Parts: sequence; C-alpha cells; structure tokens
Amino acid sequence: MKKNYFLSPGLKFNVCLLLLASFLIAEKSKAQTTLLSYSSVWKYKDDGSDQGTAWQAAAFNDASWASGAGEFGYGDGDENTIVNACGTVTQYPTCTNKYITTYFRQTFNIANVSAFAGFTCNLRRDDGVVVYLNGVEVYRNNMPTGTITYTTLSSTNASDNGNTVFTFTMTPAASQLVTGANTIAVELHQRGPTSSDLTFILELIGDVTSTAGATITRGPYLQIGTSTSTILRWRTNNAVDGVVTYGTDSTNLNLSASVAGNVTEHTVQLTGLTPYTKYFYSIGTSSGIIQASTQNHFVTSPLPGAENKYVFWVTGDCGTNATMQTNVVNEYNQYMGNGVTNGWLLLGDNAYNGGFDNEYTSGFFDAYEGSIMKHAPLWPAPGNHDYDNSSTRQDDHAVPYYTIFNLPANAEAGGVASGTEAYYSYDYGNIHFLALDSYGEESNMRLYDTLGAQAVWVKQDLAANTKKWCIAYWHHPPYTMGSHNSDSESDLVAMRSKFIRILERNGVDLILCGHSHDYERSKLMKGHYGNESSFNAATHNLSSSSGKYDGSANSCAYLKDSAHTLLGTVYVVSGSSGKLSSTQSSWPHNALPYADETNGGSMVLEIEGNRLDAKWVCDDGVIRDQFTIIKEASKVHHLTVNLGDTLNMQASWLGQYTWPHSGQTVSTVTVSPSSNTNYVVTDQYPCITDSFYVNVIVPAVTVASLGSTSYCAGSSLNLNYTTTGTFFSGNVFTLQLSDAAGSFASPVNIGSVTATSSGTISGTIPSNTPTGNSYQLRIVSTVPVITSLNVAGTFTVTGTVASVTLNSSDADNIICSGDNVTLGSTGTNVVWYDDAGLTNVVGSGSTFNFSNTIANTYTYYVTQTVSGCTSAPVSVSIGVNPLPVLTISGLASQYFVSDGPVTLNGTPLGGTFSGTGIIFGNQFDPATAGAGGPYTITYTYTDANGCTGTATTTITVNDLPVVDAGTYPAVCINAAAITLAGTPAGGIFSGPGVTGTTFDPAAAGAGTHTITYSYTDGNGCTATATTTITVNDLPVVDAGTYPAVCINAAAITLAGTPAGGTFSGPGVTGNTFDPATAGAGTHTITYSYTDANGCTGTATTTITVNDLPVVDAGTYPATCINAGTITLAGTPAGGTFSGPGVTGTTFDPATAGAGTHTISYSYTDPAGCTAIATTTITVNALPIVDAGTYAAVCIDAAAITLAGTPAGGTFSGPGVTGTTF
Repeated sequence: MKKNYFLSPGLKFNVCLLLLASFLIAEKSKAQTTLLSYSSVWKYKDDGSDQGTAWQAAAFNDASWASGAGEFGYGDGDENTIVNACGTVTQYPTCTNKYITTYFRQTFNIANVSAFAGFTCNLRRDDGVVVYLNGVEVYRNNMPTGTITYTTLSSTNASDNGNTVFTFTMTPAASQLVTGANTIAVELHQRGPTSSDLTFILELIGDVTSTAGATITRGPYLQIGTSTSTILRWRTNNAVDGVVTYGTDSTNLNLSASVAGNVTEHTVQLTGLTPYTKYFYSIGTSSGIIQASTQNHFVTSPLPGAENKYVFWVTGDCGTNATMQTNVVNEYNQYMGNGVTNGWLLLGDNAYNGGFDNEYTSGFFDAYEGSIMKHAPLWPAPGNHDYDNSSTRQDDHAVPYYTIFNLPANAEAGGVASGTEAYYSYDYGNIHFLALDSYGEESNMRLYDTLGAQAVWVKQDLAANTKKWCIAYWHHPPYTMGSHNSDSESDLVAMRSKFIRILERNGVDLILCGHSHDYERSKLMKGHYGNESSFNAATHNLSSSSGKYDGSANSCAYLKDSAHTLLGTVYVVSGSSGKLSSTQSSWPHNALPYADETNGGSMVLEIEGNRLDAKWVCDDGVIRDQFTIIKEASKVHHLTVNLGDTLNMQASWLGQYTWPHSGQTVSTVTVSPSSNTNYVVTDQYPCITDSFYVNVIVPAVTVASLGSTSYCAGSSLNLNYTTTGTFFSGNVFTLQLSDAAGSFASPVNIGSVTATSSGTISGTIPSNTPTGNSYQLRIVSTVPVITSLNVAGTFTVTGTVASVTLNSSDADNIICSGDNVTLGSTGTNVVWYDDAGLTNVVGSGSTFNFSNTIANTYTYYVTQTVSGCTSAPVSVSIGVNPLPVLTISGLASQYFVSDGPVTLNGTPLGGTFSGTGIIFGNQFDPATAGAGGPYTITYTYTDANGCTGTATTTITVNDLPVVDAGTYPAVCINAAAITLAGTPAGGIFSGPGVTGTTFDPAAAGAGTHTITYSYTDGNGCTATATTTITVNDLPVVDAGTYPAVCINAAAITLAGTPAGGTFSGPGVTGNTFDPATAGAGTHTITYSYTDANGCTGTATTTITVNDLPVVDAGTYPATCINAGTITLAGTPAGGTFSGPGVTGTTFDPATAGAGTHTISYSYTDPAGCTAIATTTITVNALPIVDAGTYAAVCIDAAAITLAGTPAGGTFSGPGVTGTTF
C-alpha cells in the first residue's frame, strides 16, 4: 500500500473529498504548473561518501551518480527506488551502521520564470532535510541551525515515518530560480545509524502569473481527437486571444498553437501530433498562461486499425448538477486511478432541463472540468432535454449543444462524412463508433425513418466500415421499462420496429442508450422488433449466458466474429449517471434481464484486440453488472507440419489459459509432434476451447531409374531423386553402392550432396569394384536420418581392364627438333592421348607417328577398350632436343665496291661460312663479290647432341652517287625565305636558317652561310655537297625627336638619319609636318631609308598636337548706366578680360557709357595653347522723369491726383496712396 501523501490511512477517504473540492476551487481561481512531480527521476548518491558542499552547485558533475524515480527510501515498503542503507541495497535493512546522509540532485527547465507569481514545494522526509536551489539554501526542516556536514544528525526522529507533507512557498526572487536550466539539490539526514527507515519525495509547483486579463470560466475540454490532431475548447470571462502551449514533456511545453482575435469562446486545433502519444498542455493568451494543471493532458488516437487496450467512459442523462452525478464521476476516477481514458461517450440529456447554456455550465462543466474533462476527448450525442423538449428546436437545431461541441461532420476522425453535426461516426484503433441523434429531425424525419437522411447515411457508413468492433449510441432506447416505456412511447416503438434491424444485419456489436433513468442490459440477441410480450428468449437470445464471464453459473462470454457470420447485439440502457427515476410496473424489460433501479452509475468499456469488457460501475464504487464479448474465439485449426518442425500455437482470446497436454497456463505454447496429434486450450471456466488438429508429414526420398544397366569400375554416374516432406538445413544425402549380390550390409559411399529438396546426386564406382551383375544404389539422409524408399538397379559392373603393352624399343626416344619417330604397342582398340585426363585423342591403332619442332619432353597415354570398359592408361615419353642457336656478326648490310675485306664471326665457335665473296674461310671481300647483291652468307654448326643448325645473313655492294647543292644570290636579312634545290632531287639540306628545302635569312642572321646538301641513293649510298648564301643586315635609321605643339602652330621641319630617306604619316608633306592638318592627338611619323645593298630600314617617332582650350566669356544682362559694377566670370577660370569699362574681372557701366560693348576673354591652358571668347554687355541710359507741379492746399482740402511723365511710374511720400495725395 502506498503511503497517503496527506493524512493517516484512516482519514484518507474524507481527506480526498476535501482535497478534490479544494482543488476544483483552486482551479477556478489560480493556474498551476507542476515543474517537478512526485515521481520525477533524480540523480542520487547513497554510498556513504562525504560530498562536502560542491555538490550543491548547478555546475557540479553528477554523471556518475545513480538515478531513480521517487519515492526514495527503505524500511517502509512503499518505495519506488530503494537506496543503499549501509553497503547493501535492501528494502528492510537491519544493519546498525546506516549512512547518515544521502544526496539528491535534479536539473529542470523553466521556459520563462517571470510567468510565475510564486512557487510551492511539497515534500515528505524521514528524518531531516536541507533544500538548495541553484546552490543557495532555500529550506531546512528538522535540522539544527548552523553549518551542516555529512555527519550532522537530524534534530529529532520523524515519528510520522515520513507521512507528513511539509510545504514551503517562495517568491520568484527568493526562489533563486532562473529562466532556463535550474538545479535543485537535497540532502537527507538520519537521526542516527540505527534508524529503521528513510523517506524522501518532493514536488515543485509553479503558480502561474495571469497577465492575460482573463480567467477560464468553462473548460478546457477536448473535441474531435484523431491520430494527428485534437481540438481544445474553453471559455473566458473577457474577450482575449487564445494560445495553447503543449508538448510530450510536462516540464517542457515546447510547442504552441493559437487563434488570433479576441473572443470569449475559444477553439484551438493542435495538428501535426504523433499517433497514440501522451501530450501535456496549458491554456493562455499571447500575454501569459491562464490555466495549467497536472490534469492537462491527453493521448492522441492510434492509427486506424491498431490494436491496444482502449478504455471508454459512457454516461447517460448525466447533466443534473446532483450528488449522484458527483459520486458517479468520483467512483469512475477511483476505478481508473492513473489509467488513460481514451474517450468519453455522452448518451444525451447532457444538461437539464432544457440544455441551455447556463445549465451546461452548472449541470455539466462544473461537474467534470476539474478532472476527466481535461484529458478525455468528448464524443456526445444529443437527447430530448438538449433540445429543450421543443418541437421547434427539433427542426431548427438552434440549441447550445451545437455551439458548445465541435463534432466531425466531415469524417475528420474516420467513417463516412455525414455532413451534419447532429450525427456522425469516428474510428479509434480497431473500433468504429456511430453517435446518432434520436430526437432532432432532418426534413421532418427522425433517426427511425429508414428513408430519412440519417438512416440512409447509417447504412452507407456501416457498409464502409472495416474495423473489428462496431458500437452505436444514441438517446432513445429501443427496449426499456425504466422511467420510459418502449411499448407505449411511439418514438421508442419506431426505433425498435423500424431502425435497429439495420444495425443488427450490419454486425453492430453493442448499442448504448439513455433516456430511462436506470440501468438495463440484454443478452446477445437479434430479431426482436415487437412489444415486450412478444419477446421469446429461446428465439431472440443468441446465447443463454449472462456474458458476465466471472465463473458464475452460465456466465460464459458472448462469442462473435468480424465477418458477421456470428451475429447478435448487446443492448444497454445506461441513463442514471445523473439521477434515478421510477420504473414501469413490468420492469425490467423481458429482453433486458440485467437491471439496476436503485443505484446510479456509468459504463466502462475496455476493448483490447478481440475482447470487449463492459462494466456497470455504480455511484458507490460497486460493479453490479458486466459482460464480455470475444470475437474469433473457440476456433478449430487444421495444421500440417513436417516431422521435426516446431509449431507455435496461440489461444484466440485474451484472458486465462490451460493447455491440458502440458499443464501450461500461457497464451502461446510451442510443440514439436512426432505424429498426428490433437491439442486443445481452454479458458479458466472453461467457456472457450481452441482445437488444433496437427497432421505430421514424415519426410521421404525416392530414387529414379538409372540411365544404364552396365557400368565399368571407376566410372561416374548421376542419380536423380525426389523428396517429400521437409529436410532441414545441413542435411546430407549420401549415395551408397551395394555389393555384387545387391546387399547393403556393408554399403560403399560413392557420392554425396548437401541439400534439403529434390535434385541430382553424383557418384563414382570405385576402380577396384569386382565384376558382378546384381549391383544396386540407394540414398540415405542425415537430417532427419532416413533411407530412400526404393533402390536403383539392378546393374552390371565390369572390373578393371589390363593395360596396353608398349614396344620395348620405345622406352628411350630422344630426337632433334623436326625429326620423326614411330611408337608401337600391343592391345585392342588402342587410343593415344596427349593428356593424363584422356580428353584429347591424338591417334588410334597400334602405332603412333610423332614429330615436333619445339624442344621439350612429350608424354603420351595409351589405353585399350575391352567389352566396353577402358583400361588404365600407360605412358611413353619422347625427348625433343633443340637445334643449336647460331649468330653471325662482323658484317654490315651494305658495302661499297671500293671497301676492303671484312672478317666474319660465328657463334658458337667451330662452324663454317659459305657464300659469294667468302675468302680465307671467314672473310667477305666486296671487290671479289662485285657491285650487286644481295649476297647470302651462311654459317653452319653441329652441337654435342648431333643436332645441326644454320644462320644466314645478306650483303649488298654499291657504287656512290654524284651530288650538287645549287647556287644562290645575296639577300637582305628581312627578305623572304629562299627555296633550296639540289641534285639529284630528294636529298636533305642542312645549315644555318635551313628548314627542309627552305633558307630563312632572318633565322640565319647577317653574314655568309655554308649550306650542305646530303643525298642517299637507292642503294643506301650517301654523298654531300656545299654552297654559300650571303645575308646583308638592314641599315640603322633614326626618325628624329619633336616637341608637342598647339594645333594652330606653324609647320615643323622633319630630319632623319641617314639623310636621304622618306617621311610619312598624318600631316606629313615631304619633310614637313603641319599640326592643323594632322589634328589634335599624338601622331606616329615613319622614316624609311634604303642602303646601297637595297636593304630598307624604318624608324618611327611621335608628335603630340594639343587642341586649343574651349573658352566661354560668360553671359550678362543689360544694365543701367548708374548701376553698380558687374563681376565678370569666364571658363576655364584664370584667363584675362579686356574691353570698354573692364578692369581685371570688373565691368563698370558708367565708365563704358551707354551702348552695347564687346568684352573679350583670353585663356592659355597648361600646354601653352591660347583661345579667346567674346561676349556683349548693353548699358542703357537713364530715362528723363517729371513728377509734376502742384499748388499748395489746405489740410482739409480734397485729395489731389498726382500725374508724372512718362506715365506708368510710381509715387511715394507722406499722404500718398497710389496716384493720390
């Protein structure tokens, strides 16, 4: 038994209720996040070592410490992790030298420490404890003041055995916690070395700072859960935006989803989730968290068709805001403990009395949002009270139900899209659910109208379903005698008589309804569509069992199959999750014998694989009804295995098992039968039996007929064989030969093959096998060990044939290369081979003629064949000696007739020369031979083996050719290449500047050069001749140097050396250069000169002509003669002005006088080039003006009109306005 974290076990029940109420209140007013849970994993050091103080710091390396989950300790029996007491890890240590101090550390992350208003730490300790956060002490309990060391004892014994929860709170500043990684370190001290137990467990909770300006008034709750998404909904007191932070680690919500815009009804969909995975979440706004709890978690749906254990909670008529409603949910939570609720089915009448929004708040959300609502996806169906029992609302569906819930009208969670939220279907793993609307109308038709939209959709949806289980639920039951009467109420009669047969024939396994405020349940049934009195158990019940599957009398589970061969449906009325009501006089309904009218409750569905368990959990925690449906059970299997095979047999249901053949009680057993065997497995009652009829195939091998009935000793053969059954890996088939009488008493193994199936085996009859006519063959195997069913034979074996007799004169044959020898033998059908394998026949008959030019030792093999069998070969060898290898040296290939005699050399020494021109035995004389040839010279030599060889060479004797290199004139060095021509044509020129038959003066250079012509005639005789070519250098020329000039400068006289040459280029005429003709720029001038040898040289020079600057004297307006001076400005700046009235850069109109004046501006640029520009300034004389003459007037006289000449001027002065004074 786990320790109660709060009070003694005797007070546990009341305290839990008090804490639940307190928790629900706290959830409404303050959001909390669990940063460290009681079951968190810690690093710990329990080896009795003194860790000093360094271990308290965040930077301390605890990688070598052990790790485990809370609760830690020993001696109480409730520990998750048992720590070392005195050198040995045991739950109840008896040693008296226990370690005084045990150390604990854990690092955790806080995404934003400013999001918390404070922190609460709850812990239990036995005996004393000191807590540090990020290296700073924040709490100590039952420890003395002052410095704490490893040997410091706690102040007292923990008399509560560590059951009391100690709590301390911290502000963010005092906590030492930071955004990011934080380390909590704890040291636990004993009162002494004989302490009997030790306890440590701790949780840290963050109180969320609500900066969002809103609090949650409804929810959160989960909608439309799929394998990759879910919808979270909640309501806030103020209009704010909505943000959900979530993740798979409760301490690290690293994902978020949000919806922009300020509203009070919030709907946020989380997408991209991992199938069948637990997620944690908190609710907030973009400004902060407004709700977080340890209950904030959910598990995504599994992949469609996946089989696991799934739990669904079913409540009907629950929304009463009554004590029974509270008790029902409390007992369900108690039943589930820490288990996962995969879905929550609502059977209608979810909020009394009219399904109004305020009734949903008080009668539904207030009852459930503190616990199950936060983590169980809601899958509701509406009831008549959700429609306010209104025919108007029946038609228009304008009720809060449809705004409170998000429902999968478009098959978001599986099934066929209905197109309406009034009814829908969804899949969860291997289960298909239909949530139907039995009160609302579509086009004036209700669920039971079989041509209505809902009924038509139900048929389509069921036809498309492929899941193993199918469960349908709605509000109005087809059978009940509870608070409603299914015989007298027309909508219930129509449901039974018109609608449910659609579900039955489509294999729906379970139908759940509410409406009647009691509990009623059928057996597995089918086909009852009339009033209660027409129900016949023998006809309509497909099983007489209660289905409770608990060992009581007649309680076996209901058996079905997914193929709908075994049909039948269980009907349940579960309408007392909120209240009980009076029943009919005939209660319970004849078809629903398992009933409860005195206890409220809810139904729990537990589905795993092919087993469905349903339990009626009452408001006092008692399970008063249950039933089990199992599919594909009590199966009969006909199996075939091979001898030696192992076979795994598995029971077809989940539960308990007995295998009578072995007494095993597991679901799967392994057998290896040696013969045909029948096995059974039963459950514990027994209700279910699986039978396994196993047929064992014994392997066999059959040999084929032989291809011949006669074989020679030593010959090879192939034998085909056929197998049946299974031979195992490593099996060897061996071919065995009998004796001459056909007996296998002492068989001879003549071949084998490693194989497991049919094939061919090769063998060789031993060469020493005696002649006989009753031999047989068989095959034996090793895995398994068997002998072939038949033998191959009978056949004849002929023994060994005698070998051929060779002529004795052939025993030692040695010949020279190219000689012939004839070999002889005595035998029958003699054949000669040149290989030991006897594959290449080179002759037949008693003699064989041999000749070969390649020196070697040659061996031949000879056999004879008698009665179809061939003798063993005998061999004869012939040695072929090579001819001696000779060489001739000392001779060239050609000689001139005038050359003297040449001495010849032959190897090996001792041979003789012969041929034309040979004198004195070993000399060749060209004169004796005479011009001509080629002449053949032969050298002959005989070696010690008597083998004679010869070598030959050829010699030609020639006369010399007459050659002329040609004659060529002198040329300049820059002249074109000269073509050379010698006689006879076809020779080769060489010398300076020569390439092929071309002479290049530039390549040769100035001077007189010798050119050689070499010619070789057709006989290979070469003669040469020479000639000379003179190359004259070019004269050295200078074009002169000239300064830059302005474009308007006078012509320049050009002078080059040597004198007498010619100038050319822009602006050049003869030896004169005109800048204006050439134009501005830098010009290249060329000077050419030809010397007395006719060789011309050139030189270039450059003359720069600078253009005149572009000058502007400026533009000036006309001015009056009495005007001030005008400043003159010309471009480029720096020039000189001149003209009337000009002084420097100033023009004075008065000095110039009236008239139009020409002003000149002269500018010289840095190149010394000067340009002049002019402009004009007009000076106007002053006009002659008269203001008029006026008589004196009195002060009170009328205004006087003023008139001046010329007219059009302006008057000014005292009393003047315009032209009036």
